[in-house]
Amino acid sequence: MYNYTNEFKGVTLENKKTKEKIDLDLVVGKNDGSGVGAKAFSKLIPYGEYKITVNGDTENYDVKLNRTVVENGKDKKESAGMSLVVDDNSKLNKAGNISFDIDADKKSTTLNIFGENQDKVKYDLNLEGTDDKASFINLAGAKEVETGAELAAKNYLLLPIPEEGYYAEPAAIYLELGSNKITKFPNKTVSKLKNGEGANVQVDIKKSEGFGSLEINDNSKDLGYTQKYLVRDIRGYKGLNNNVYTDLNKIPEGYYVVTPEFDEHSIYTSQDNLKIVKVNANEKTTLDFAFEDKTSSEDGIAFIYSPRKISIKVKNTKTGAELPSLMENEEDNGSISYMFMGNQGVYEIIIEDANGLRYPRYFTMTDNTMIGIIEGEPVATSVVYDKELDNLSKELNELLDKANGLDREKYTEESLKLLDEALTKLNKDSKDADELKNSISIVKAALKGLKSKSLVKPEPTDPVVPGPKDPVIPDPVDPTEPPVRKENEVTPFVPFFTSPIFETVKKETKPEEKLVKVERATLKFKENLNENKSSIEFKDMSNSNYKSYVDIAVKRGLLVGVSKDRFAPDFEITRAMVVESLKRLVDDDSRYSSYFKDVRKDLWYYKAVSWAEKIGLVAGYGDNTFKPENNLNIEELAVIIDRFLEKGNLNINSSKDSDRKISSWAESSYKKLIASGILSEEDFENSREVLTREKLAKVLVKLVEIIEKNN
Repeated sequence: MYNYTNEFKGVTLENKKTKEKIDLDLVVGKNDGSGVGAKAFSKLIPYGEYKITVNGDTENYDVKLNRTVVENGKDKKESAGMSLVVDDNSKLNKAGNISFDIDADKKSTTLNIFGENQDKVKYDLNLEGTDDKASFINLAGAKEVETGAELAAKNYLLLPIPEEGYYAEPAAIYLELGSNKITKFPNKTVSKLKNGEGANVQVDIKKSEGFGSLEINDNSKDLGYTQKYLVRDIRGYKGLNNNVYTDLNKIPEGYYVVTPEFDEHSIYTSQDNLKIVKVNANEKTTLDFAFEDKTSSEDGIAFIYSPRKISIKVKNTKTGAELPSLMENEEDNGSISYMFMGNQGVYEIIIEDANGLRYPRYFTMTDNTMIGIIEGEPVATSVVYDKELDNLSKELNELLDKANGLDREKYTEESLKLLDEALTKLNKDSKDADELKNSISIVKAALKGLKSKSLVKPEPTDPVVPGPKDPVIPDPVDPTEPPVRKENEVTPFVPFFTSPIFETVKKETKPEEKLVKVERATLKFKENLNENKSSIEFKDMSNSNYKSYVDIAVKRGLLVGVSKDRFAPDFEITRAMVVESLKRLVDDDSRYSSYFKDVRKDLWYYKAVSWAEKIGLVAGYGDNTFKPENNLNIEELAVIIDRFLEKGNLNINSSKDSDRKISSWAESSYKKLIASGILSEEDFENSREVLTREKLAKVLVKLVEIIEKNN
């Protein structure tokens, strides 16, 4: 029910399984624009799980659902998502109906942009296009926006795109309209919005006056290599020009996006995938990066956004491990996001249908990496800024300035002749490091060989003073030959939300899948399971019916997010994930070894699988594998949890019958967990389904309640 007569016309339910759509009947109010007051929609709905769609002006209104349920004999409203399960266990209101209130709030935040020279700029707006540190700039799905636009209470990147010869002050703006905050980059100045007021943003467009210099410092030399960079203005970063700056001693005043450039030989990563920096006229600006090798020790995650659906994977340049996309999602701005998880390090992006797409071929995966793909042709990697070349060019130019500024009257004609001959052989504009080094050696030798006239005796019998010997030119280095590296294999990290099946519940049809008997052991549950972890507001959990369970599971350390602000609630659980979750409930710091050939010591779940194998909680396949990434269905999960409780001397004696078809080997465990409330049939339609991460959170929370009650 809602009070907007003209803007909204109805409610549609779509069965998630059959895709059948059901339009609710208008039983109160009118849809002809003449009605006043609330409207109500109603219909008798078959059992099933449905997606709810409110039909109306969702572009200018935010729609939220509140469900009315009975609590202590009274109706109570609670926040609900845009989905509905209709079955015998559906929550009802006091009148005996499934009831929702539909709140439609007009988007009230108006974007007001003002400042100098607004006729010299256009603006891109992209939902979640950056973060509060500007650690990435994602332009996939960006749309042009003008002042006066109405925006929802979400987070946006507002990126000014000035005309050639101009720059914007500030360079980028992060609009956190949900929390009424605006951050300007790169200075990170923050301002607050007052409730009910528009988002007023001052952006001055300035003409570039003069030139400045930029110096990039890093620790790559200490690591035995020279890091290269792409230096582009905002228009170049967006792909509107091909300006890539390689001579940083003289670049136009303005803002620049500096990104480390990687190739197939790169192994060192930086936590900064890019930095925005301002170069002022007649001033020198410095910028610092730090690199390290985290391939073997750190877990990373990357989200790659594309303006269209693509076939994509990434490949670790050090290990050669290829990672498929773990999740594909259509974002609100129309772009498609692909999620990857693995060891931190340098990765190659491999796209089968890459024509017309502009993206970095190589990138570094950190603990939260965002990469945007846009329309356009890739930037040529031959025009990157090379700090080593830059330093060599500076050194050679300084030597040439010294040679050209000599007082030639002080030196002998013969030594000056040798110097002039050396200078004519040089290519001061060379982009080859070895050639520049050789040129520097020649000039240094020629300068050192200069003879002062005052030191030459006038006797005609003096021997001719020999000139300097020609410098030794080192053998050339083949730039196409990769350096020798240690081939330390690192397996891609599988996120802590994989799917689990513990071969403890094999199908009994294949003899090689029978359980391996292991000596039984008694578990000791942790006595302190307090909520000692920080709470996290995951962006993808705001409309979930399982949000409260996820919050508890995360605060108790039973589950973690896939990134700083995402939980991936719809990702299906795996064998390794469930073992890891159960291990966190047990007080056991002993070191165990696993004999499964597909569970190596460098894998994140090695300790948990070794523990579960040792105590007989799980067993492997006949080929001595555990298959940690296989999914675990509800029957298998029930057997595992039942066995887990038994080993902790917490036997569930009660049992509840079910009208669902259950496999004979899982029937006892399944009925016990249903009776105890650890499993709830309202969360799934049949016992062979695979639970998602958000539903596993509920199972773990209920399991902890049983342990705390009886431990």
